[in-house]
Amino acid sequence: MKFNPKTFAEKIESKYITSYGAEIGEIICSIFNREKNKNYFDELLINIKNHNFFDIEKVGIDSLDKIDFELTKKALVSSIIKECKYNDHFMTWNEGLTFANIFLNEFNDIEEIYTNSHWETFNDNRYKDELDMTGWTNFSYDYWYDYGFIIVTPKKIGLIWFGDDS
Repeated sequence: MKFNPKTFAEKIESKYITSYGAEIGEIICSIFNREKNKNYFDELLINIKNHNFFDIEKVGIDSLDKIDFELTKKALVSSIIKECKYNDHFMTWNEGLTFANIFLNEFNDIEEIYTNSHWETFNDNRYKDELDMTGWTNFSYDYWYDYGFIIVTPKKIGLIWFGDDS
């Protein structure tokens, strides 16, 4: 079955209902092919202009940190399962891990992974691998905070980004 980024994002969003019944957040998911001999960041900027989510003037390479795969996987699952400001959980770790694996399995030969956020482990988390977001650089037009991940491979660039209204 062919991966559809929009449908994938909508499936996650459909679970984003707080304990008090409010729907929050928006997820942007996009995967596009890389062109040979082009800078991945320039390609990223060209492709995210199609989304009315990102304020291109805020998006800067100096606001991104390179992170390893294991940290990415834990931070991605943490992003999927909860609202990261107040830690209101929407689903279990295993449900979030399933979503994360579906997305990450779209990429072979990952060269680099970037994020605009910082993640730490705290002792009071619900799940042993769960991380808490401790800082971020805002890239969106409309959200108080947004955070996400950019996956770079020789042939593709993937983006999954979370916007939160809370």
